[in-house]
Amino acid sequence: MFDLPVRFCTITADQLDEYPTHKLACLIANLLAATSTASAYSEALKFETDVRLILKAACFHYHGGEKKKRGGLDVRLVHLMQTGGDSGEAIVPGDPEASLLWQQVASDEMPDGPKKLTADQKQIIRDWIAQGSKTIRLEPKDPDSVRFTEEELGHWAFQPVKEPRVPRPGGFDIRTPIDAFVAERLAKRGLRFSPRAGRETLIRRITHDLIGLPPTAAEVEAFVGDETPQAWTRLVERLLSSPEFGVRWGRHWLDGAAMRKATAAAATTPVAPMPGITATMFLSRSIKTSQSISFSVSNLPAMS
Repeated sequence: MFDLPVRFCTITADQLDEYPTHKLACLIANLLAATSTASAYSEALKFETDVRLILKAACFHYHGGEKKKRGGLDVRLVHLMQTGGDSGEAIVPGDPEASLLWQQVASDEMPDGPKKLTADQKQIIRDWIAQGSKTIRLEPKDPDSVRFTEEELGHWAFQPVKEPRVPRPGGFDIRTPIDAFVAERLAKRGLRFSPRAGRETLIRRITHDLIGLPPTAAEVEAFVGDETPQAWTRLVERLLSSPEFGVRWGRHWLDGAAMRKATAAAATTPVAPMPGITATMFLSRSIKTSQSISFSVSNLPAMS
């Protein structure tokens, strides 16, 4: 029998007697909460599919990948966590409260740095320990022999490239193979293509997308009046060859390339403006003044 969580029903006993429908509402809410809790625990969590990816993203850089592990703890395999580090065993299967890993995660002492685990991620780790810290298969002794698990290698990005069969769903205006794949998914859901966009809409969409600016009235008029089959190809080629395209996407690349790792120590230290942000401001000024830009370090303004 489940203990119904009374926090889901906050009205008083007098109110329940006065409004009988509230009784039913509270009973349904409580039953749903209890059912949800029961179903969460009925699904057996496994290290490889549920926990390892969380620890890999948040903890492997301190407790796995480096030769010298922080606190002597390696969290890449369950048996290594059971062996533990300088402070003893990190997990006690079946007992989260006695498990150092859970204590550190629950108190936000782990992982280190400003980015902590979400409430859902914490709950998964706690439930997994409570269920006995299960694995799908026997683990090897050497963690370096399983840099990627079978589950990780099953991700689509690791699958060999192969040419799929292009579907031929009926009733669709299919002009490219991509249209065919989209149409197949739509057909399964009883959906159709949206009405085909007009030429004025098309040139606005592609111009905004590629260079971040609207087309001029003359460009719209020229495209709408060009009824040759090559009109679209010429438009795309013109936009891809324009300096504005390089500026728009070079800005994003520079911002990404300049990104630095945030640490607790760096957070308290004054930092100079990031190169990517400075480059963005410089490129924006250059667009307004129609300067010619080549992407070289010598072109960028000095940063203090």
